[in-house]
Amino acid sequence: MPEMPFPDLIIKTTSACNLSCDYCYIQSYNNGISNKVMPLKITTKIIKDYTQLATDFGTADEEENTLYLFWHGGEPTLAGKTYFTEVLNIEKYFSTSPHNIKNGIVTNAISLDIDWVNFLKENDFMVSVSLDGPEQIHNLHRKYPNGNGSFNEVMRSLKLLQEYDVPFGLLNVITKDLAAQPQLFFDFLISQNLQDIALIPYQKSDDFLLPNDWADFMISLFDLWFDLDNPKFHIRDFTNIISGIFDRPKTLCEYNNCLINHLCIDTNGDVYICDMFIGNSNMLLGNITETNFKDLLESDKYIYLQNATKNHHEECLSCEYFRICGGGCFYRRFISPHGIAGKDIYCAARKKLISHILQKIITSAKTEKVTL
Repeated sequence: MPEMPFPDLIIKTTSACNLSCDYCYIQSYNNGISNKVMPLKITTKIIKDYTQLATDFGTADEEENTLYLFWHGGEPTLAGKTYFTEVLNIEKYFSTSPHNIKNGIVTNAISLDIDWVNFLKENDFMVSVSLDGPEQIHNLHRKYPNGNGSFNEVMRSLKLLQEYDVPFGLLNVITKDLAAQPQLFFDFLISQNLQDIALIPYQKSDDFLLPNDWADFMISLFDLWFDLDNPKFHIRDFTNIISGIFDRPKTLCEYNNCLINHLCIDTNGDVYICDMFIGNSNMLLGNITETNFKDLLESDKYIYLQNATKNHHEECLSCEYFRICGGGCFYRRFISPHGIAGKDIYCAARKKLISHILQKIITSAKTEKVTL
């Protein structure tokens, strides 16, 4: 197998969803997928091959020996608790010492009830909830098919998760509406005690949040976050950039030179290098029902794509910030005017953000706010 981090799996549990978000990148590809819920036969093959891969090659984390499966969608809760109970039984059957399987679920949360919350807690699921900010922002884009907003239902579920002490993080899409109001967004997070935040810039086909709007929002939000000085409050981009500044390990793929450290499996068993490429035949490695992960990762196509992620623009390789940003997101390089050999469309904006963070840290160090 080529030299690489051991891949986590993103599994498209179902192509169905109970919302109709206007920036969803999955909806346009659903027409060719006949399986609304991934058949357990395919799920079994995935888990069997994945645990075998770990046995043959070892995991990225030799100390923890944990295999990560992230159940995605569509909306994965629509598959039902009975489905996930079967998944857990399959995992127990194929899991062999010393490997431990850790499950995560990415959900819009509107279907969560007490039974679901207890299920997730009892089975130690990592939970990520999609929420775009306060009501007037969230409801602009995350709507039911009838056009009604979903904010109230999401917040009800978040309160349940908090009440039952189920840790969760938020996935926030930065739309132009949110980007214009960083203070409103920050105040909302503080007022609701939401402290584990992942920020994703709006992008859909050739439409995306303008880089300068992203940079201005992120800089304003960073200042608010940094000045709060609460070690329990994590914003993923900021912690990765700071880790890069101090030469510490980074966890987010787009700050870690990509290296294709995920594989994504669609509901019909098609395997892609990243969930952003679902439906793109150029990024399709094969179908897990016809092959196995070992052969896919040793295939000429995978090796070509892995090398392509390292084929950075010449300006990146000489950039003083490259060790921090890692060259950016492979998907955003792919949709750039120059394709995968080009720069992340947020390149200049990320430089602006990283430079600001560096100066903030240096200034704070001089006033003994942080220790370099």
